[in-house]
Amino acid sequence: DSTLTGRTYLWDTAERIMREHPLTGVGADGFWRQEYGAANSITEYFHYDTYVKFSFHNSYLENGVAFGYPGYWATVFLACWALVSTAINWIRNQTIINATFLALAVMIIIRSTAETDLAAELGGTAMILFIGAARKEKPAQRPPHPMPAPPMASQQQASS
Repeated sequence: DSTLTGRTYLWDTAERIMREHPLTGVGADGFWRQEYGAANSITEYFHYDTYVKFSFHNSYLENGVAFGYPGYWATVFLACWALVSTAINWIRNQTIINATFLALAVMIIIRSTAETDLAAELGGTAMILFIGAARKEKPAQRPPHPMPAPPMASQQQASS
């Protein structure tokens, strides 16, 4: 399917709902409810016979529908903060652990544009992202280079 398995239809719907409820959204879990007509029409569009719990397949839009534009931008801000923080940790101390958290952060941010990982309450993927971002390591300490010992006074007198 040329619309990313129907995601563009879902994203258009989410953007329309956000425009209708820009400041408050529809509330946490306020959209994907069996008694909500728009949610039912979406599940019918995807040929489900009965109502199923669904999502907008985008963390930012999912939070935007639930909490309006403040929720959308809060999710964007948290994702940016997490990515920048893990990158700074890696720049300061280039260990395999920091490299792993940076790679995970990049993958999670990319995935969050097509899945709702950052919209779930304390979801495992989001927790990995935030743990990586919240780690604060001091820059690696290099061992001091041994200074050559100054010539001893007795050696200087002997050589003169």
